[in-house]
Amino acid sequence: MQAQHERVEATPATLDATVPAWAATAGADERDTLVAALADHRAALLEHLDDEEAPLLPLAAEHITEREWASPGGHSVANTPKLTLLTLFGLVLEDANPAGRVTLPSALPAPVPDIRHVIGRPRCARHISRLRAA
Repeated sequence: MQAQHERVEATPATLDATVPAWAATAGADERDTLVAALADHRAALLEHLDDEEAPLLPLAAEHITEREWASPGGHSVANTPKLTLLTLFGLVLEDANPAGRVTLPSALPAPVPDIRHVIGRPRCARHISRLRAA
């Protein structure tokens, strides 16, 4: 586990070194180096998270109440500006599968789905557009 932590912690340094070269030229070699660094970071992170989740989630189910499990999420919702929450929710939906795109909004309390549709969707679309343009 410690070796995995070290690998996960080391991979952003590689990214820090590769991003400026790619940003300066956007060349194929720099792109390929950046993609390899991102793939390495993803692999290290997924391996570590999978290994952590396997033993921890059963323990969490046994020792943590539903209220305790929900507490960090509740804290985040209570302490994040509402417009930011609408944007973040849109980003979650962006990566959700088709079933999740239907299920997740339906779980929101009224009138949040309507507010998300009128304010959150365009706000998130502008945010994604700015990110993709950068």
